[in-house]
Amino acid sequence: MFSILDTPVDADRQGSRTPSGRTGRLAVANAGFAYDDGTEALADVSVTAQTGEMVAIVGATGAGKTPLAHMIAGFVEPASGTVTFDDDDIADLDLAALRSRVSFVSQEPAVFDDTAANNIAMGLAGATRDEIEGAARAARADGFIRDLEFGYDSRLGRSGNTLSVGQKQRLAIARGLVSKAPILILDEPTAALDPETEAALVASLDASRAERILIVIAHRLSTIRTADKIVFLRDGRVIEVGSHDELMGIEGGAYREFVDLQTSQGQ
Repeated sequence: MFSILDTPVDADRQGSRTPSGRTGRLAVANAGFAYDDGTEALADVSVTAQTGEMVAIVGATGAGKTPLAHMIAGFVEPASGTVTFDDDDIADLDLAALRSRVSFVSQEPAVFDDTAANNIAMGLAGATRDEIEGAARAARADGFIRDLEFGYDSRLGRSGNTLSVGQKQRLAIARGLVSKAPILILDEPTAALDPETEAALVASLDASRAERILIVIAHRLSTIRTADKIVFLRDGRVIEVGSHDELMGIEGGAYREFVDLQTSQGQ
């Protein structure tokens, strides 16, 4: 309890800059990060993305995918290097400006004992019913929500205990999609979905990326291969960057071995 109470407040480590306009470019430059015990999670990582692009962060368990996503979102600070939105180092932004620019959907979604509509609207204060239902349709959540006793006005129970894991995941994705944030980060968005729902969701994400920068952490090839850019991590370092076709063309490449392993396991 005292450890939590002594934890620095996010606002205290942020700057005071509030840039105008909508973020159109993200750049991680030579960034490193280590845990409190000194374990290195990322080293000299560089990634760029701009509005309209989907960037997939790929690698084995422990490769550094989630720490990189947390760094982009400003949840953790780089020990070295920088993260910039357009020309602004995110360390210089005030907390409200930083949070308004990133929407983050975690691998373990939080669902609250409130209505389905209000759970989705947490992604955008003052969201209209049309915006809420549009996001739910894009996340392939509209169908199961309408099947609830009171539809969008149905309470979901403590921690969403009236929903399956896959339904919670789709609800959380809808919460991210309703957001106006120019950067949307999805951590394993299709892990709990069946193949048919996954294919439909990937198609929706593909359509929505024209409006924002889309960062996706994923293992499944069906999610990864549509990305404009794939960043393959190993032991906290960027090993390869390119499209699916470009990386598959590298004989003996790390990404190609990753895909071949998935393919062989699926046979």
